[in-house]
Amino acid sequence: MIPALLLLAMFIMPGVATAESENEALCSSLINQTFTDTTILTATVVDGNSEPLPAAALRYGKSHAMSAKDRPPLPEYCRVRGYVLPTMNFELRLPVKDWNGKFFMAGCGGFCGQVSPDRLGLSNGINVALTRNYAVITTDAGHWGAHAADGEWAYNNRAAERDWGWRVLPAVSGAAKEIIQAFYGRKQEYSYFSGCSNGGRMGAMVTQRFPDIFDGVIIGAPALDWRTLAMHGAWAIQSNTGPDGKLILGLDKVDMVAKAVMAACDAKDGLKDNLIADPPQCKFDPGQLQCKAGSTSDSCLTTKQVGVLQKWYGGLPDNHGVDWHYNLAYGSEAYWPKWLVPPGRKGVMELYLDNLFRYVLFEQDPGPTYSLHDFDLNKYPKELDFMRPVYRADNPDLSKFKAAGGKAIMWQGWSDPGASPGATIGYYEDVVKLSGGKATADDFFRLFMVPGAGHCLEAPHQSAERFDPITAIESWVEKGVAPDAMIAKQVDGEGVTVRSRPLCPHPQVARYSGKGDTDKAENFSCITPK
Repeated sequence: MIPALLLLAMFIMPGVATAESENEALCSSLINQTFTDTTILTATVVDGNSEPLPAAALRYGKSHAMSAKDRPPLPEYCRVRGYVLPTMNFELRLPVKDWNGKFFMAGCGGFCGQVSPDRLGLSNGINVALTRNYAVITTDAGHWGAHAADGEWAYNNRAAERDWGWRVLPAVSGAAKEIIQAFYGRKQEYSYFSGCSNGGRMGAMVTQRFPDIFDGVIIGAPALDWRTLAMHGAWAIQSNTGPDGKLILGLDKVDMVAKAVMAACDAKDGLKDNLIADPPQCKFDPGQLQCKAGSTSDSCLTTKQVGVLQKWYGGLPDNHGVDWHYNLAYGSEAYWPKWLVPPGRKGVMELYLDNLFRYVLFEQDPGPTYSLHDFDLNKYPKELDFMRPVYRADNPDLSKFKAAGGKAIMWQGWSDPGASPGATIGYYEDVVKLSGGKATADDFFRLFMVPGAGHCLEAPHQSAERFDPITAIESWVEKGVAPDAMIAKQVDGEGVTVRSRPLCPHPQVARYSGKGDTDKAENFSCITPK
């Protein structure tokens, strides 16, 4: 029914009742409709290109693979803000014209805690799909936090932990689909999910527990098991903390270590290009950096500093009940200043881990005075097993997802200091084994490793890390064309491509043909290393 005011405008000035006013009326009418366990607070039509980019998105752009000038042109959309009971806030954006008939949901990183619809780029962002005329949604996963590492919301709050751990996925996607049906008068033809870090964990959770919700899932740098990630991080930080509470290996030695690792590993793929394309091929001995007996220097390491590196590269010992190899990869050194050895403050890893141990990992939360340094790694972590089913997404049995016709692309930065590349590969290999072999797994699940990339495509951007898994998953789901490679680009400050490389389905790697420009993807091919 056309509202009375709209009818009056049509009568007084024929032609004034444009499609724009009709769209506004249809959008605002959503507030008065009833949806399952869902309350809509506001619904209004927005010109996406006229609104200023929020400060949070600008900060994100500075630290990730996109900047504010990379903001994609957005269509006019109906912006719907609301919540699913009890407290799962969301923002749904519905193109008011030329909807492509598809639905896209983005995950959220860390502990979530904020609705962030204007995040730039692929990492837990929705505008990357909105610009393609998807109906898109993002959520805070059921709680508010001052930042993504703020875990206090979980303090003795089991219901909120379940919302964040898994319930948000069917609840928010279900609400979105109901609203899409009401707005367009038809349901979506295809549904997709994409997330990185905790968002990647959410994507993995979808394939394992909710195999019928999405047709295609993009799983980036997944925090598959927060328990074991926390143990890995505690191992790394405790190993680098002296009796005086100070760092053993500090920021002043990181650049030296990075250069030594690059010198030892760069050419292992047959091409010296300041990029470690295949870290497992490298054998680097930190002992070669040790100072000679009785001497100290800024250009060498102490015995204790060498020991830290051996532990970091070697990884969490197997007797700690881990499922896969959690370690820091060769080439991750560029990201240590942010994650592990920041000057004068806690690194990202310690900030997350303190919140995990205080509020999330234990059945009885120890609270704000607890620290990762209080956790005893010499015990088998039985006390962490109670909470593990709430958030773990490491079940390699994807048979129901495969039977439902789902397709999944998992990707991981080789230099990621947060979500361990070894763990992601270990999970992939378990899926392959349980599926009956690589040929069977390739039909619905593929892993792509991104050389040089850090956690969720963070700075510094020293490698080809801009790629398009959305087009790849669309082609796979809708046309049956599996991704044999995806082209990744590295751009300069002006947005000009300075290097491109193919990303290959694991265990294949990109190898130079021996002819042509080494910075162009067409001169590389995907091969299986011997």
